[in-house]
Amino acid sequence: MKDYLNKNPHSVSLIVGIELPKEIIGNIKKMQSIIDRDDLYDSHEPHITLIINTFPSIELVKKKITPIIKKFRPFNMAISGFHTFENDTLTKGNKIFKGDTLVYEVKKTEELAKLQNSLFSELNMIRTKDQEEHIMKNYLKLPEKALKNIEMFGYPVNVDDWIFHCTILAASPEIYKSVMQKIKSYDKSYSWKVDHLCIFQNKGNGYKVIDRIRL
Repeated sequence: MKDYLNKNPHSVSLIVGIELPKEIIGNIKKMQSIIDRDDLYDSHEPHITLIINTFPSIELVKKKITPIIKKFRPFNMAISGFHTFENDTLTKGNKIFKGDTLVYEVKKTEELAKLQNSLFSELNMIRTKDQEEHIMKNYLKLPEKALKNIEMFGYPVNVDDWIFHCTILAASPEIYKSVMQKIKSYDKSYSWKVDHLCIFQNKGNGYKVIDRIRL
């Protein structure tokens, strides 16, 4: 999402999420490099999203989330392997991709769900309408439940239905099977300890880390 960023100088597009270990980032980039760039949909630093929305300022978001994050201790994170979002809501509207998204699925633990819910409860109250309006304008034929979620939360998926993941790539259905054959050796499990969260900002070229807050 980048079109609205220049239209409203009083709104920033942010993700509060988890940074990945170098090994996983390296493998994701290797997988992406195998695919023809014309058939690849990716632009963000690899990450695990907890919250994604538009807000009045970075400073306000940081002020709101820091006390929440400090209540949590470092915790274990685990990736179980590949998962596919078939006919993905936020890629099927793209004029090139119709679209299937390949991700590493992350195990949903009680601690992780509690952290996300705590952040969501605080940040949903201060979000701007820019992300909501962008999705409604640019993505067609969204399911009724997704439309309701967008209206209430600014995003098609609410926290109750959230599948924690890190995106690898999205590709058109015509090439998806061949893509999977080329990268199947990377279908692995990983585990690591999370000791900080990140704020990622989208300035028009994908979400990039701009700040880190330790647990």
